[in-house]
Amino acid sequence: MNSKFAVVGRRVPLIDARDKVTGATSYVTDLYLPGMLHGRILGSPHPHAKIMKIDTSAAEKLDGVKGVLTYRNVPAVAYDPCLTPPPFVGAGITQEFVKDRRILDSEVRFVGDPVAAVAAVEEHIAERALALIDVQYEELTAVFDPEQAMNSKLCVIHSHATDNVASDVSYEIGDTRKAFEQADHIFEHKYKTAGQQHCSMEPHACVCKYASSGRLTVWASSQSMFFLRERLSEAIGIPTDKIRVIQPHIGGGFGGKLDLMLEPVCALLAKKTGRPVKIVNTRSEEFTSTTRRAPASIELATAVSKEGLLLARTAKVLLNSGGYASHSPAVVGYMGWVFGSLYKTPNLKYEGYAVYTNSVPGGSMRGFGNPDIQFAVESQIDEISEELQIDPMDLRLRNIVESGYKNPLTGLPIESCGLRDCIERGAESIGWRRRHKLSTETSGATTRRGIGMACVTHNTSARCALPDFSSAFVRVNEDGTVNVLSGCIDLGQGSSTVIAQIVAEEIGVDVGKVIFAESDTSTCPMDTGTYASRVTYVGGNAARLGAHDAREQLLRRAGEMLKSDPSTLEASQGKIYIKRKPENAVSIQEVVRFSQYGKDPAAILGRGTFSPQGNAPSFGAQFAEVEVDVETGKLTILRIVAAHDVGRAINPMAIEGQVEGAVQQGCGYATTEQFIEDNGRILNDGFVDYKTFCAPDMPEVSTIIVESDEPTGPYGAKGVAEQVMAGIAPAIANAIYNALGVRIRELPLSPEKILKSMRRASH
Repeated sequence: MNSKFAVVGRRVPLIDARDKVTGATSYVTDLYLPGMLHGRILGSPHPHAKIMKIDTSAAEKLDGVKGVLTYRNVPAVAYDPCLTPPPFVGAGITQEFVKDRRILDSEVRFVGDPVAAVAAVEEHIAERALALIDVQYEELTAVFDPEQAMNSKLCVIHSHATDNVASDVSYEIGDTRKAFEQADHIFEHKYKTAGQQHCSMEPHACVCKYASSGRLTVWASSQSMFFLRERLSEAIGIPTDKIRVIQPHIGGGFGGKLDLMLEPVCALLAKKTGRPVKIVNTRSEEFTSTTRRAPASIELATAVSKEGLLLARTAKVLLNSGGYASHSPAVVGYMGWVFGSLYKTPNLKYEGYAVYTNSVPGGSMRGFGNPDIQFAVESQIDEISEELQIDPMDLRLRNIVESGYKNPLTGLPIESCGLRDCIERGAESIGWRRRHKLSTETSGATTRRGIGMACVTHNTSARCALPDFSSAFVRVNEDGTVNVLSGCIDLGQGSSTVIAQIVAEEIGVDVGKVIFAESDTSTCPMDTGTYASRVTYVGGNAARLGAHDAREQLLRRAGEMLKSDPSTLEASQGKIYIKRKPENAVSIQEVVRFSQYGKDPAAILGRGTFSPQGNAPSFGAQFAEVEVDVETGKLTILRIVAAHDVGRAINPMAIEGQVEGAVQQGCGYATTEQFIEDNGRILNDGFVDYKTFCAPDMPEVSTIIVESDEPTGPYGAKGVAEQVMAGIAPAIANAIYNALGVRIRELPLSPEKILKSMRRASH
């Protein structure tokens, strides 16, 4: 803990932990309203088809059914489902989101695409009603491979387009062609990544209710309540002032709850029936009818000098957008940002394509394309080091960005960068220098061990691509408690605890005195949402400014009571005192009562708004030690060392939780998680057959917190939520190479791929 702070830097347990572990916390699925109906949605059995006939009469006659929707009785509006602000005009590499979704459509574009919806008095009745809906389809040509889809003239998935490219992004800095001509070495490789499900503990869920005034109230599991209101208004055609969104606790999001999903159907069923309606996805529907991390194909070419300096780099990315664009245009744009932001390279060229296919849509997921592009980049860095016979760590140290370096894409200088410390401290912890003899010293008769590493960067906030800001109200009460109204949404990662620490530090109270109001668009000030690792940085800054405003009001009132200039006063441990005479003190409770009931009565109410001018990138280095059985290909991840520059650790315990969760998700992404598909149908649509990393699979995790003190962050903090995951897969792949001498360029790193690579290497 930093001695100059009272609360910041402390290992504070999550403020809502007790309620969560005792079951007292309420989620959307716990909500029951009088007269509430249950909604269910029918998904398409075909990857691409036109609806020729749809007969709902049998379903409507079923006792207990109160309403049925099809494309015939819902607004035929094309809308953008992404719950984020629209990009800045001329934002560069980030593209406009695409309005290609409809609530229900006469054409379906992936297996699971919504076809009809039912509301009934019981969920099982709604389920029976779905089976009674008679739909006749004309099956259309389907395409599942992005490369084939780009060149297909027989299957154009969206009639508004002339081809299957949902979005394309490109830029060039310098003269890459000339740099390649003059290079000592050129490296060209192709890498592939797999789709990944978010696997949040809580599935998508919402409840909708109309008041007699016509105002709609929505309770939703969402990462952005204000933009949910915006997009829902667009989809169902009612003004935003007629929509109120209440955000209960969320059981995980990881980007999966950044799209408008169930809400339009739920709202229209509530309107049609005149009763509240609840819809909750099954686990199977989470896999088949929401979004996923989009699979990617990545081609890299790198020009290098004989000294190991990166002279030029090019990338071509094909992202499998699936049946709808969702966040894929922004993801493929962000991949280009990451590609040009970690290593100093004077010449860069990037081409990215988000391509429609008839697969499950690719949306936002933790890392937002960063894990995909970093798997390719960090794998190739190791391949270059092997060819040039330069230690992989040393090659990275020769080329990494540092403080003061201007990002070539944004023109903004890096104001804090602890990447060198991350690499050096992580290498020492893992025992990097023993990697050359590790396989022979620690291996058994059929096993080999190896160590690998990868570097990462990630933006903090979406600034330079999207408008980004947050606001907060901070009220100090006469009992000494502090109410915080913020639009920031805690997905379970502990952001409310971190913001509580920031507010407590600024005002001078214990963190237990800080109380958060329920997230509600009718009462909370605006925030753009929980994504882009932005909440601590943007929301925390807004809360600190609001707390500072409240603190200044307290000091002025205390100055009147103590007959002292406010500049001579200090606030700490629930008291305000004269700095040079700490015995002359008044409690914050007394000051608030004096303010509220004194000569000039006024509440102590602070207000703060913060909009970042840059994106304060975070950095890190990941190290993995693995063991591979050469007879079976079985991979065991023994240890992960995660060294990350967080600016300032507001709550080290929360950071460790973020790291360990990201390691779990990253290990699954790297080694076990993939969608098994047959003609667009997901065959492993549940946790029995979709293999995530569980507790017995987890390696030892060592977290190293590097503090670089970001000058624009609250108390020097910046984000860490997403970058950790981006380095796991390449670190493991590089460790496998160190152990076996075989390079695997396609995820997941399964036993089958390991054995095939070994067989190829032996021939």
